[in-house]
Amino acid sequence: MKSIVIKAVLIGCLFASMFAKAQNPFITRADIIANFDISPNNQQVCCKWWGRDDMFKTRVKNLSTQKILDIDSVNLKITTMPSEGISFLSDNLILLEKSGAIFSYDIKSHEYSKLFDLPGLWRNSFRSFAVTEDKKGIYLLAYRNIYYANLQSGIRDSICLPKGAFVTDISATANNQLIYGTREGGKDKNRYYIWSWDGRSPTVNLTDQFSKLIKVPYLVEATSNSDLYIVANTEGIYRFDISTQKATKLIDNDKEDPVIMIRVSADNKTIYYLTAFHRAVIETVDMDGRRGEAILF
Repeated sequence: MKSIVIKAVLIGCLFASMFAKAQNPFITRADIIANFDISPNNQQVCCKWWGRDDMFKTRVKNLSTQKILDIDSVNLKITTMPSEGISFLSDNLILLEKSGAIFSYDIKSHEYSKLFDLPGLWRNSFRSFAVTEDKKGIYLLAYRNIYYANLQSGIRDSICLPKGAFVTDISATANNQLIYGTREGGKDKNRYYIWSWDGRSPTVNLTDQFSKLIKVPYLVEATSNSDLYIVANTEGIYRFDISTQKATKLIDNDKEDPVIMIRVSADNKTIYYLTAFHRAVIETVDMDGRRGEAILF
């Protein structure tokens, strides 16, 4: 137990430094990917891009042609902090926040369609999106809250994060629920937990189901298989079957450059991930731990 607590403290110190530097382009002065997603057919990657030129762009890369489409851009010198949330709804539709509302954008026709408005307090504050498996809803991660919205009718419910808690990222499960990891604040400072939420009921603590085999998990990504999750701790990235309680280490996790974001292809064959200090490169690895070709913007 003592070693686990020490590990948690070390991770907490690492994350405090990591997010202060890696998530702030005005400190790093580097091109970084703030958030990204992979299309269901694995042919395109969309991302929110912090540029060293002070431009914040919404970008899509076609992996077959290697062409990059810049959908829009804003100048960070004259614009308030924009939303980092972005996600594919289908192969050619992406979801993003624009002008105080959630829109879909058609990559082929280059047309926006407004889905629902956001109340003023929630605008420009979203760090990440997670679209439900049935494509009817979306979870939105802000800095102090997580929201659930129906894509037709808008925000339906929300949860408030405990004071000092930090969510690394969010993911939608095969049964349309949300799963996410937190680093707690207050009296539980530097303790890590895994939670699930169905968008209406109280959250459920799943930590014990993961931490028996994977010590101090801080990041979890769901797959289209309801039993299969990809989990990161300071030692590695794991393929984890929650029903059989079997964890398979795929690759090491560099403590000096840890994984901070994971996405999984719809066919559950490829894992895409970002690390803290190489934020312009999306790395890939398959479910057997074989590294693939990196994606550059």
